[in-house]
Amino acid sequence: MKIAIPTMDEVSISAHFGHSKGFLIVEVVEGQIRHLEFRANQQAAPQAIIQDHSHVAGAHHHHDHSAFARTLGDCQVALSRGMGQGARLALEGAGLKVVMLLEDLSALEAARLYAAGTLVGHVGSCCPGHS
Repeated sequence: MKIAIPTMDEVSISAHFGHSKGFLIVEVVEGQIRHLEFRANQQAAPQAIIQDHSHVAGAHHHHDHSAFARTLGDCQVALSRGMGQGARLALEGAGLKVVMLLEDLSALEAARLYAAGTLVGHVGSCCPGHS
C-alpha cells in the first residue's frame, strides 16, 4: 500500500494539503515501511513554499484539484491535517481513502499507525473556507 502525506520538509505533516511543498509517499508492505519517495506539489502557491498554511492578505490560490489525483493516483491513502473539499473529492474520485489526522504526528509515525490500523483520524475535510 502507498500512503501519500503532504509535507514541507519530508518529516512533518503540512497543516494544509494543497499548500504543501510536496508529498511523502510511504510504501508499506506487510506492515513495514519498504520505500520512501518525495513528489513535488506542482499546485503549491509560491508563498506556501515559505509559510505553511499562511494566508497572505488579498492573495488566493486556486488549485487544479485533478492534478492532485494525477500526482497521487497510484496511492491508496492520503493522510492530512487539513484539506479542502475540492482536493478531498478529487482524491476520493481517484480511489484514494482520505483520512484527516486528529493529532500532530510525524509523517512516518502517521504512516506506521495507519498501517497498523491504530491511527486516530476521521474522514472528511477540515479546512474551513477552502474548497
